Amino acid sequence: MTTGIPFQVIFYFLPIPFMLLYYIKTEKLNFMYRLTTILVPLVVGTLLITNTWLGGFNPPLVFFYIVVVFIGLLLFRKKYNFPQAMSLVFNIVFLNLLYWESPVFIYTILYRGYIDQAISLHILPIFSFYFLYTKLNFKLTKANILLLLYGFVFSTTVLYFLISRKIDIWTIDVYLSGMYWFKEMSYSAMRVVCLAVLYLVFYNCKTREKKK
Repeated sequence: MTTGIPFQVIFYFLPIPFMLLYYIKTEKLNFMYRLTTILVPLVVGTLLITNTWLGGFNPPLVFFYIVVVFIGLLLFRKKYNFPQAMSLVFNIVFLNLLYWESPVFIYTILYRGYIDQAISLHILPIFSFYFLYTKLNFKLTKANILLLLYGFVFSTTVLYFLISRKIDIWTIDVYLSGMYWFKEMSYSAMRVVCLAVLYLVFYNCKTREKKK
């Protein structure tokens, strides 16, 4: 029995609990900041030692997302209580799924003439963007446009490098093979740069004030 369908169902609804977390207005959960500094190394260490696959993700990818969420919490804790920081950080990371892969989607349409079959999963971050937009005073300033353009250009450049080397960007290589690690390192660079851009853009946003 495969677990692909249940995982996709979970993935579809994954941002919702983190969106709801934003509405828990309290400082009492700020102890979680300190707790995460203990739990994250333990979880990451366990995954690396046991080589565990979670929810269809391979260990390096799970490791990556745990670490970048943790880094985001360290950044956003300076401005927000834990529930709000965790909510914003998770949705920013989720939005990055669409941002860093957008050159791949565009290239797939232009080169192969059809939309990638996984597009239904990757357009979901649009809802995360809407959530972030309603909570943060996001504006397309010149600085933000340049930052977002930089991330897109960087991902496009890496993608061009892979394609110019005649590397099949659509095939999932055998785990632990040389080609797997080469593509994964390239994709990781795209994820990191684009996520850094999103962190910077949204961190500098002020929260929207409710109209009385």
